[in-house]
Amino acid sequence: RGDFESIESIPDAAFQALLLQNIDPGNILNPDDCSVTKRTQGSYHYCAVLNIKNLGSYVIKVPAIGTPALWCEGDAHNLRGEARTMEYIRRQTSIPVPEVLCWDDTLSNPIGAPYIIMRVVEGKPAYKLWLDGRRPHHSTADMPSPELAKKRREFLRELANTIAELQHLRFDKIGMLDFDDIDGTPKIGHYWIDDGHGQMKLRPAYSSSEEYFQAKLVAHIVDEDDDSSDLVWGRRNFMKYFYDSHPFSRSSSDAKETFVLAHNDLDLQNILVDDSGKITGIIDWDLTVTVPRCIGYASLPLFLQEDWNENYDMESACHMPWSLDYYRSLYAEYMADATRNSSTGAFGDGKYTRKSHIYQAADAAM
Repeated sequence: RGDFESIESIPDAAFQALLLQNIDPGNILNPDDCSVTKRTQGSYHYCAVLNIKNLGSYVIKVPAIGTPALWCEGDAHNLRGEARTMEYIRRQTSIPVPEVLCWDDTLSNPIGAPYIIMRVVEGKPAYKLWLDGRRPHHSTADMPSPELAKKRREFLRELANTIAELQHLRFDKIGMLDFDDIDGTPKIGHYWIDDGHGQMKLRPAYSSSEEYFQAKLVAHIVDEDDDSSDLVWGRRNFMKYFYDSHPFSRSSSDAKETFVLAHNDLDLQNILVDDSGKITGIIDWDLTVTVPRCIGYASLPLFLQEDWNENYDMESACHMPWSLDYYRSLYAEYMADATRNSSTGAFGDGKYTRKSHIYQAADAAM
């Protein structure tokens, strides 16, 4: 799903009118002082960056599905969740989340598309720090200079400390944050996912990790109902036994389970840093939902799970598996430190980090 051609055809004047309508409702500013300085697109969104003289830069993020032919209530629900979840994380933690100024989940506005307007976060994508001008290939990326190796270690430590701020936000269900507009306190509700065939599929809120994983397993089995081969039968039983084991299931003697948020795409392009390597922003929070702790915020970032991606190719990979394993060990150590109880020394969610790429792969398999 997506129609970048239609979104890309939105004229500069429409983006300018939209920004001024929201930033300058009193029409005090000179429209000539507002200009589009950059346009860019990601996998699922199109962004226009604008500058207003003496006020700074802003980004208007538009989903690629934000057209009359594609946009539906499920998409609108997810956009509302994204915008308000970002606002909530920004209020409740010190994570450098972009400031959301306004949003619209309809097509009734100057650009004729849904959007989120944010202040631009200064910084460069972290892959520029990580690679330091090297091409993204193991022949060079796996042989960093001592200076670059130190920068990478410091970056991983800061990333762990930054994301670990999410440990302070706990929830009673698995799902998307839903706000009632009364006191800004979220409840947990359903959300929508693309089923891979161009249709939106509702995913309800779950009360336990076991319920969440078993529901995914059942849905996967239903999708394979027409295939009764021994391979499919064996895979189903393997996954059933897998999900019945720790940490996917919970002992009846455990305390009431709580859940945590997880960034859905924590990769180098979504982490911004300054020239010194300090993290200045973490962007792209769409489909951020609460999840079981074993696949939550303490999980390894995606760039350290590269070799567990089904499309991983050792010939063209940025890193060899043994290099990634080294960085995984470092990040797990840093996350353990960041989540350890300072009073008792008890381990927090960092206990899941070292094997989280395995847990993530199991979750993705369903």
